Amino acid sequence: MTIRKLNSFISKATCSYMVVEEVSNYLENAGFIALNVVDEWKLAKNGRYYVKIYDTSLMAFTVGEKEGKLRIAAAHTDSPALKIKASPDMLSEGCTRLNVEGYGGAVLHSWFNRPIGISGKVFLKGEDIFTPVSMKFDSGEGIGIIPELAIHMNREVNKGVEVSIAKDMLPVLCTGTEEEGFEKYLASKLNVSREDILSYELYAYICESGEITGLNKEFYVAPRLDNLTSSLACIEGIINGNRDEGINVSVLFDNEEIGSATKQGAGSQMFSMVMEKIYLSLGYSRERLINDYFDGMMLSVDVAHGVNPNRPEKSDNINKVRLNEGIVIKTTGTYAYDGKSISIIKGLCEKYDIKYQIFTKQSDSRGGGTLGAIADTMVPMSTLDIGVPIWGMHSAKEIMGIKDQKYLEELVKHFFSE
Repeated sequence: MTIRKLNSFISKATCSYMVVEEVSNYLENAGFIALNVVDEWKLAKNGRYYVKIYDTSLMAFTVGEKEGKLRIAAAHTDSPALKIKASPDMLSEGCTRLNVEGYGGAVLHSWFNRPIGISGKVFLKGEDIFTPVSMKFDSGEGIGIIPELAIHMNREVNKGVEVSIAKDMLPVLCTGTEEEGFEKYLASKLNVSREDILSYELYAYICESGEITGLNKEFYVAPRLDNLTSSLACIEGIINGNRDEGINVSVLFDNEEIGSATKQGAGSQMFSMVMEKIYLSLGYSRERLINDYFDGMMLSVDVAHGVNPNRPEKSDNINKVRLNEGIVIKTTGTYAYDGKSISIIKGLCEKYDIKYQIFTKQSDSRGGGTLGAIADTMVPMSTLDIGVPIWGMHSAKEIMGIKDQKYLEELVKHFFSE
């Protein structure tokens, strides 16, 4: 059931806007009350609430009946993608192509020869210049493809050839050339006038469903495992957590893949400002919020690198994490961790029979990072980076073990219950 639900989520969550929309549906069905970020809030104990922020980030939180410590689980809504540029139509050799730029660090060659969909938000003229009308959009099907050059025309391809976004990664929409063809398509799908479209934030995505594979059906391969596995786990955790004390928060930031330094990213004051609204609405002081930061704990939930059986030398000599062997506790490099937070999560895992593994990077490699180290500079809390191990991170389709999502969801649930 866990992988089926994850697969359904991934198929609908095609960009940050759609992630937030789908998560909102889950929370509404679980009885969470929607708030407007610019309203004055009247919160109550035993309340369950959520708020969308700029439509690509979201915070869900519960207020316990009793006093207790602050607990936070954070993930991100974005994935590596191709972003559609303004005036995108490019006409070449009897075809219409889309002009795009890279968003995040995608493994570009993995996008070749796959159906490409488009999703995001379109902004239209409204009665008030300062309040344009906005409409979410998802093609829901493949409307383009990025053709790869044949090996006969690129004999060095298997030796590793540089891929140019400006030349090689332009999705082909159709044969035939028509100026403003893409925007006419948008207007038709949204049932609006082409002249009313002012702007858009649209992304190309891999329009393929996930599937289970392997001799023993133990691997799940799908697009956007980074970081929809974590987004779903954070939301399932806060829905099913049953702690009756303190405040639980699940926050889904945007723009982690491009550094988090945006108004809706982990590197902004967005989170701390919303937290202050929560505390003030409950009649708590700002000093209490500061104290709760220092005394609380945050999980930064993002995918981890599983050891690749074909290239094991790329992983640490000792601490190799494997698919289907449990969640990963990251204790190296630029990740967020300390001895106390590691001990707490180990204790939870051992109490509830949740498998876990320790990740340290190969010492000669640069390694990667997550939003954890960024978020805990904005709100100085004891923070730990965790996640499920995957192969092929940032590829068009990534691979995980079918058991690990359940381990992750169980951990976040108990983190919000114990």
